[in-house]
Amino acid sequence: MWYYRKAKAAELALLLQWLRKELEDLSVTRPDQTTSVRHLLDEFAKVDQSFRLVTAVLSLNDETFAVAVDGLLQSIHRYIVITGTHYLSPLRRQGPFDLTMRRVLLNTCGRFRLRWIEDIVVCLDRPLALLPIYRGLDSIPVFYGPPNLLETVLELPGVYHELGHNAFARDETYRRELQQVVTQHFTTAKHLAGPMPAAQKAERDKELDAAARSWNEARLAEVFCDLFAEYVCGAANYGSIVEMAIMGAANPYLMHSPRHPPEAARVRLAYFALLDAQKQNATVENIRDAWRTFSGKFTSDLRFRHSCSDELLTALASRAMALLEERLPELPRYLSSLPSLAAARAIGAGVTLEQVINAGVTILFEAPDEFSHWQQQAKAIIS
Repeated sequence: MWYYRKAKAAELALLLQWLRKELEDLSVTRPDQTTSVRHLLDEFAKVDQSFRLVTAVLSLNDETFAVAVDGLLQSIHRYIVITGTHYLSPLRRQGPFDLTMRRVLLNTCGRFRLRWIEDIVVCLDRPLALLPIYRGLDSIPVFYGPPNLLETVLELPGVYHELGHNAFARDETYRRELQQVVTQHFTTAKHLAGPMPAAQKAERDKELDAAARSWNEARLAEVFCDLFAEYVCGAANYGSIVEMAIMGAANPYLMHSPRHPPEAARVRLAYFALLDAQKQNATVENIRDAWRTFSGKFTSDLRFRHSCSDELLTALASRAMALLEERLPELPRYLSSLPSLAAARAIGAGVTLEQVINAGVTILFEAPDEFSHWQQQAKAIIS
């Protein structure tokens, strides 16, 4: 095994030499992202120090250190893969659209008082996603999105969802509090069942326990991020989630992913989190009618009804919104309803991205023939 360890160390030595040169080159070629590059070089210095320790220990051939050496080799290998894939590759080939989106994101983070975010690396070549934490750092997330992200406002609420992942990952309170909501709900559900035969009760408790376990950390993160987007973007986020669910074209009551709640649960959560005035908006009602028509083609099963009852979803929505107000008191909540068609048509310079998105949802659903022309004007405002 020591032969393998020494062979792996020789490979890592070469890769670290390559990575050092690439990062040093970036400090010259990417002066606009000196903050990210500085953090990357600082992390490289830490890893390089660990590697020097590994090479020193390898010369001893002492089995006492085998577990520690293997752990360090694996850690350094992961570091090179993550840094190369998520940072080096995007920074090497930043294009004008990536830089425009970066500017939009940094402006948004500034308005939202997300002061811990110092820089964002953007890569518009895949579906929406975020690398929220890098080696314990929450200050330089990597944002991914499709190349057409700024071509239509309907997908833009997803930008806020991804920023929510950064907030969720840096504060354990969100996961802990939402998990407590789930635990309390299913504990209460067991007690409310009333008297029943022991075998029947055991079976029902087993079903409820399985439903409670389905709310793993990944699904709670998605709930939080959907509601983060709703908190800052209002009813436009509801429209975006409905559109995503319909375009998925799958049974929205089924759990298609171990990381995401069923689409029907996400739609309901988004609706429950709306303010009363936002729910009463005519465009929101039209969007909700579209959802009812689509979801009416399917039937929820017992697993969905146990796991995603309206009582649980309402409690999760309420607690997540309260947590955002408590933990991020400077984060602005979007309180307005979707604008009237006349107001949406008149949108102009000097407005926030959230106002543009909400206006776009109104145009898209109330005057779709005008959307193409409107979107071109809106893109100029956003950019």
